[in-house]
Amino acid sequence: MSIHPRAASIARFDTPARRRAFRHGLTLGLLVLVIASVAIEIVRGWDGDPYYYWATHLETLYQGYDISGGTHAYSPAFAQSFVPFQWLPWPVFRIVWGVIAGFVLLWLSGPVSRAWKPAFLLFGAIEIVHGNIHLLLAGAIALAARWPAAWSFVLLTKVTPGIALLWYPARGEWRALTVAIGTTLAVIAVSALVAPDMWPRWIDTLMANREAGGVTIAPSIPLWVRLPFAALLVAWGARHDRPWTIAAAALLAVPHIWLQSFVILTAIPRLHQVLAPTAVATTASVVEDRIEPVEAA
Repeated sequence: MSIHPRAASIARFDTPARRRAFRHGLTLGLLVLVIASVAIEIVRGWDGDPYYYWATHLETLYQGYDISGGTHAYSPAFAQSFVPFQWLPWPVFRIVWGVIAGFVLLWLSGPVSRAWKPAFLLFGAIEIVHGNIHLLLAGAIALAARWPAAWSFVLLTKVTPGIALLWYPARGEWRALTVAIGTTLAVIAVSALVAPDMWPRWIDTLMANREAGGVTIAPSIPLWVRLPFAALLVAWGARHDRPWTIAAAALLAVPHIWLQSFVILTAIPRLHQVLAPTAVATTASVVEDRIEPVEAA
């Protein structure tokens, strides 16, 4: 049987030694990024996103809001859920917040091979240092593969990554879609009973700041341009059994894409484990190299 010249060329290049070199280089690069992230947080006093979650006051929520100013951007339900955490001193909360994200990352790394796990964990650690909710989004998206109700966390925080819900109608899984939307509406109803005035203020705030933002990875690509591509991607993935497109579409639909936003892709191993357990994964981070000889790293 003849082998296509291009395939033969790829096979000659794709050797175990080169894969190891790439993996070790990637791991080292990610370690440097984590160290740089820690240095940045030390310089600014560790008062990034987690501080604004912790310091949120329901009485003044969304008043004078500017997305570039680092204030609370998520739904009233998210803010209300943080009230118990405000009883903790700020340094204690910062540690607790990091531990929660760390546990999520460890769970997400479950299906990842031992060879690739250090790189995977370092990739997620960047977000633990910065303290935004991208790891929690990844965890919710991964959980939603079994329990669609978890999509409510996505819809009530970053909102637009919920475009990945199109996975369900594209596959005719209407019950899962109903559960996801129904759970979200139930949370909104309970929250609105407690503080009905905050929900209109939140919507007004989102609309007023829809073009705002700092220096991001894709500052020149507006959300309204990215959303149709995200929808097409996840619809295509649903029709062709590609669970990774759920996380990729969610990333593409994040209101503002920062470096740590890519941590949303850490949901992919769990998505494949649940939605495509027999599929051959095409990314090196979710499969173990079966033909590479066992040797010391």
